[in-house]
Amino acid sequence: MEDQKPSPPPQPPEDYDEEFAAFIERLRVLHASCDAPSYRTIEAAGGTGVPLSPSSISDLMNAKRLPKLDFLIHFVRVLYDLHRPDSPPMSREDPRVRSWEQDWRRLKHLQGSHQRTQRKASQDVPRTAPAVGCALPPGNATIPELEAAREKLRDSRADITERQKQASKDLMLAFESQVRIDAELRQLRETTRRHKQALQEKIMSLEAERAQLGHHIAQLRYELQELQGVKLDITEEESELNDRRAELYFAWARSQEAKSDAASRQLTNHIEQLTSRLADRDQKLAAADQLIVGLRAAEHPSDSAYGH
Repeated sequence: MEDQKPSPPPQPPEDYDEEFAAFIERLRVLHASCDAPSYRTIEAAGGTGVPLSPSSISDLMNAKRLPKLDFLIHFVRVLYDLHRPDSPPMSREDPRVRSWEQDWRRLKHLQGSHQRTQRKASQDVPRTAPAVGCALPPGNATIPELEAAREKLRDSRADITERQKQASKDLMLAFESQVRIDAELRQLRETTRRHKQALQEKIMSLEAERAQLGHHIAQLRYELQELQGVKLDITEEESELNDRRAELYFAWARSQEAKSDAASRQLTNHIEQLTSRLADRDQKLAAADQLIVGLRAAEHPSDSAYGH
């Protein structure tokens, strides 16, 4: 009868152990990038929400078990809050927190597939093969029958020995293949882990830079608002000064106009006085001329008569 080899157990679509290790490594990177606060500090900052005991945090960071979702989310939020004490508490709806929640749900799904695969593999363990041999002859068997039975047993033993050798050879080959595959898997997992770690570090660096830029943008916005307020104050003061300047200029113009009118009136009065004085002088000169003519006529009457 031909031996039937058991079919290999179905493999999960992704390796849970590898993904879990990478997940914990990302948590360690996050803890380090947030200035690596002590577990006691994290516990104190956690407040009265989900308990963050140092032992539970140690179990998480040492990859002993997948934490509950509420524990993970609270742990991540506390790390971010400790890293940026001057900012408001991080919301659970923050994209960075949502990303950790999505990773946890994906890992939880892989864990379920991993556990189902292990149960299926334990159910598919092959049973021990039945012993190979032949039935012993009855007690009243003859010598030829005993000899024939002995030959069959020897043949069976030789066949079993040959099968043992072949099985041992196949086992060694399987072991060697397993060792080779394990080495390749370790190498691939290490390469993948390094790549993921590098990407995670890059992501953390960009997130930190983005947070710094956000803080800088907030400061610049506040400064712009302050400058806008100062600018409005200056504009109001300038407007007030312009109004006062216009009032002073108008008052000065009226004053100059009044001075000009007064000077004009004074000049007119002076001209009138001079004109009056000139007219009076002309009258006096005419009277004087007439008096001189009269005096001359009185002194030379003959000249006057001759002249007639």
